[in-house]
Amino acid sequence: MDFLDYQVWVKKTAERMIAELSEAFNNFAQFSTDLSSTKNVRDALEALETLGFQRYEVMKIINELDLKNMSTEDIIKNCLAKL
Repeated sequence: MDFLDYQVWVKKTAERMIAELSEAFNNFAQFSTDLSSTKNVRDALEALETLGFQRYEVMKIINELDLKNMSTEDIIKNCLAKL
C-alpha cells in the first residue's frame, strides 16, 4: 500500500467513524432530552451509572419502559432486569 492509498483509506475510515458516532450521539441526545426531564428517571439513571452501567445502555432500556406512575425504584428494578 503506497502513501496515497493509505491517505484514501484513512480518510474513508475517518468519515465512516464520524458518521457512526454522529448517529449514536444524535440517538443519545434524543434520549437525554426526552427522558431526563422527570426526577424519577434522572434519579434512576444516576443510580445505575453509579453502579457502573453506561448511560447510553441505560437510556436505551428506559426508552422501552412505560414510565407512567413508575417510581425511581421501579425504574431501577426494570433496568437491572434487562441489563
